[in-house]
Amino acid sequence: VRHPCCLGGFQQAGNPRGSPPHTVTHEDALDQAPSAPPSTDPQSKHPPAPRLPTHRVTEQAVATMADTFAALSVATTNSHDDAAIAELPLPVGMVLGENQRPAFEATDSAALNFFFSVVPDVEGDELLRLLEAAWNEDAPTALRLIFQTGNVREGGKMDRDNFHRCLLWLWEHKPETVLLNLRAIPTHTCLKDLLSLLTFAMHSQASGDPALALEGALAGKRKAKEHKAAIRSKAVKRQRRVARRDRRLSLKEAFAATLNQPLSALLLSDEPAAVEGETATPSEGDAATPNAPKEGGDSTHPKGEGGTALPKFSKVRWVSPAVKFEWDAFVRARDEDLAKTAKAQRKARQAGLDADGPAAEVRKRQGGDALQRLFDGVVTVFVEGLLEELETLRVNPAGLGGLYGKWAPSVGGAHDKATRIVDAIAARVLVGERADATWGGLTEEEANAARRVAYTRLVLSPLRAAALVPEHFIGKGEWGGVDYDRMPSRCRLLFGERVFAKHDKERYRAFLHVAQVAALAKKEPGEKVKSVKVGALLPHEVTERGWKAWLKVSRLGGGAEAGPPGWGHDEEDEEEEEDREEPATDAEALEHAKMVTQEANLQWRGIVEGCKTAASQWEGVHLNA
Repeated sequence: VRHPCCLGGFQQAGNPRGSPPHTVTHEDALDQAPSAPPSTDPQSKHPPAPRLPTHRVTEQAVATMADTFAALSVATTNSHDDAAIAELPLPVGMVLGENQRPAFEATDSAALNFFFSVVPDVEGDELLRLLEAAWNEDAPTALRLIFQTGNVREGGKMDRDNFHRCLLWLWEHKPETVLLNLRAIPTHTCLKDLLSLLTFAMHSQASGDPALALEGALAGKRKAKEHKAAIRSKAVKRQRRVARRDRRLSLKEAFAATLNQPLSALLLSDEPAAVEGETATPSEGDAATPNAPKEGGDSTHPKGEGGTALPKFSKVRWVSPAVKFEWDAFVRARDEDLAKTAKAQRKARQAGLDADGPAAEVRKRQGGDALQRLFDGVVTVFVEGLLEELETLRVNPAGLGGLYGKWAPSVGGAHDKATRIVDAIAARVLVGERADATWGGLTEEEANAARRVAYTRLVLSPLRAAALVPEHFIGKGEWGGVDYDRMPSRCRLLFGERVFAKHDKERYRAFLHVAQVAALAKKEPGEKVKSVKVGALLPHEVTERGWKAWLKVSRLGGGAEAGPPGWGHDEEDEEEEEDREEPATDAEALEHAKMVTQEANLQWRGIVEGCKTAASQWEGVHLNA
């Protein structure tokens, strides 16, 4: 039985569509003639079909499977009692699946087991066990499955965390294979994954920072997710508000101590904080407390446990303007001290990494070392891409893609701090006319500092501006420069509603209207129209978001509220709406919900059209008009 194992998700046997561009193991490369190097051309539309393992299933095995399913079919076909089904005796090798229905525990193909078992919530140890078994069974197929795990373009799983785990395992066991396929990584996923791989590989060394290693990064993500889930309840939010008030009270008492007076003598007598046993109140200039109503908004206040309303506190009123002036100076001095301390800690940590960390270790290693070659390989990919885009910008600005300008590491960014890769890239890009003659008389440290400034000013900034990278305009507050037609799908999903629709409401909604008209109009072959990009979106992400917005439209518009369990308007949604600062009036909230619904409909339409286009290109597949 040939397992069409899913290198394209729905691939048919013998059809190369959806499989990753050609990748090659180190062992295969040694067997190949010099005239047949591995192809990593990202423009290749029809990569060679993967070599898949072939297994034989005996007649006895087929009979056993038939008998097993026959025995279970009577009990499960017409039964909806999960408890009764769970008590059924299962043959050896069978288990109950997620839907409480019998299924085989594994197949006779390690590659097939890897494909079906590697999902976002798989345990790290289990993933590595599956990967090792698949690699031992058939290394080329396992390599293709690794890239299919992270692929975001043609039938991949878009599972970045497990893709990173697989890549790091491959780096630790088969570094030459990683180096041979280095340029294939951005073809499947993103240029950023090259920087992530380099960071994880460098900090997996003994001299690295555990927090910057792969497992440290994943642990940080899990901790942040758990923290976000834990603070969602109203009880926890109430505790945080009380704790914040207590901290403010302590700060005011420390201020009063500097004046050698009790706090009650500095506050007006009607202030709650002046009464013994009360919690502190927010001071003038402090951020408004969650209990304070927004201007023009609802005057009701959140309730604590048991439905009791939390007390409303007014702003602190000091006994005189002179005391208020002293308080403001005290707070500013404290904030400056905290900022200086935090900055000194960051500089000390970075100095330790630069002096004794993996970046310094890589610089000392010889050119033949695998980690040094990985560093040089990643640098080369970005240098060649940036030089090509700079030349395109000079000759034909309209043809600029801008991916290298967008994803190239920024000065002082996370990847630069972890690897100091910007110094190596800048030294190879800023040559010839872009180089400054004065750099030759500087020390290495001074020359690197000068190049880092020129790298941002002469390379990244022009490319990002010409490519209309959204981040380039967001930092300057130039919302009118954002081109929503070029906005990546993930950027729109994560920040479209919360950021762009908030700061650039008129242009954002106008674009959605134009995109909607273009989607419904008949297009000529090859005609380019404004559209909402959907290349890296998953259906459930769009469906749930659109459904919640539709429910809000129905509720505010007087319609009935119904839908799948868990997709209604629950307490967690209300908490999230508070965090996102939803419009104060029902009319504004209704318009906002309609905008989200419109955007979700465009995204869903794009996903469906993309699936139809991809399916029509497969062999043996016919779609009705």
